[in-house]
Amino acid sequence: MGLAFVLDLAYAAGVAISPTPIVVVLLMLFSPSGRKNAFAFLIGWAVGLGLLAFVLFWLLDSGKAMLESASPFSRPLIQILLGALVIWLGNA
Repeated sequence: MGLAFVLDLAYAAGVAISPTPIVVVLLMLFSPSGRKNAFAFLIGWAVGLGLLAFVLFWLLDSGKAMLESASPFSRPLIQILLGALVIWLGNA
């Protein structure tokens, strides 16, 4: 289960780096008190990416060991179950 979590964190990092937060900051700048809100969002986004990177690299060693010892069937099965859980939570 931990391996699937580590692998999904890598996908989360890819989504977080996408240009969407930049668009959000630009839209916030045109709102009332936009500079303060955009600056707070940008700082939170940078801190969140930093924490994500720290957790990802911290868990990477254990994930690598689990990847080498896991059966080839368990990893995709865990990822499918996690994906189904996310879809179910999204529809709730």
